[in-house]
Amino acid sequence: MVRGILPDGTLLPNKCELGDLQTVFVYLRRDKTVVKMRSVIFQAKMKVHGGSHVIDHAQQRQLYDLCLHFQYEGFLKNAQRELPANPVDRERALQYLFVGSGPVRARTIPSLASHGAFADYGEHLLRFLNDSTGLDVDMDNHISSGWDGIMADMFDHVAPCFTSSNRCRQADLCDILNHFNSFSDHDVYFVGPSKSEGEFGGGIQFVIVWDSELGEEETFFPHGGITRLRELADLYDSSDYVDKNERVRRKGQLCNQMTAVISSDKVPLEIIRREIMENPSNGLIAGLALFLHGRLFDELWQNLIPLIPKITWKHTLSVVLQTIAGDARGNLLPEHLAELHGLVHDRLKSDGEIANHLRQIEMIAHENQRVRSYSVQTEQQISVRWM
Repeated sequence: MVRGILPDGTLLPNKCELGDLQTVFVYLRRDKTVVKMRSVIFQAKMKVHGGSHVIDHAQQRQLYDLCLHFQYEGFLKNAQRELPANPVDRERALQYLFVGSGPVRARTIPSLASHGAFADYGEHLLRFLNDSTGLDVDMDNHISSGWDGIMADMFDHVAPCFTSSNRCRQADLCDILNHFNSFSDHDVYFVGPSKSEGEFGGGIQFVIVWDSELGEEETFFPHGGITRLRELADLYDSSDYVDKNERVRRKGQLCNQMTAVISSDKVPLEIIRREIMENPSNGLIAGLALFLHGRLFDELWQNLIPLIPKITWKHTLSVVLQTIAGDARGNLLPEHLAELHGLVHDRLKSDGEIANHLRQIEMIAHENQRVRSYSVQTEQQISVRWM
């Protein structure tokens, strides 16, 4: 049990569990050393609460939504830990799980009914495998008071301890790790406590991938920046927000973060384009479009136009068209319009907002043509006078 600490230092009056289920992803090399590890902690509920928040437990809501720190009650009593402060990291680390009826669904924070995004648990596990959710863990950093330290607490202190009823909680954790790390018996995929009754605390689910072909000579990712871009783009692609304004706000925020990554990590545009062509992503296209705003029009056109057929979301196409419109004045001509119209999906063309963007671009193109024609005519007149 823990008690949350609000940003102003106020200790929440009541205790609550840090989580009901911890999912841990471990990626192993051929020699079974850990290449990558990440985890997510869930508060599990039977069903979605029907009010303004998806869960009705005030302390649990505040812990995940507001608290930057918490302190342990019982085990490691009064020891304080830091929860992730970055909104994207926090969204990856702390989530809700609704298990009362199928399909089981995961849900991102915050707890406000109009804000978080739902995903079937199978989809969550797929995202967990492709590094789109869960927060990275450095198990060598045991002294950390942050996320790494919280994970070390789970493995080193909480798992071997006893509950209030003097029954061992997760007593077989070491046996679980030893067994699955041997990969000797794939038929055994669950090891539970030795007693069927009593309190045993939250469960730990391991997703272990052993890559027998990954040796020390290989690198895990070709460019550090593209890894971060994938994470943000996957959040953009997989997040489903009920409230339209919140959806637009959150996806716009993710686009801004992708733009910052491209700038700060100097991710080559050809790597981003190749990634989009091989693994189409509305999120990557939107992030790239926002990054290209204000650059040379020819560069913008050459980078974005081939990607438009990959767009399936209205928000993404809206970002691309606004970028083109913002940089089109003086550059875009009517001959560009046929190419643009031919690439946009018919389903998206029928949307009122998209149609307005296209009309705006057409007006700019025809105005550019008129200005150019006037300039050519004026130059001809001046030339005649001098002759």
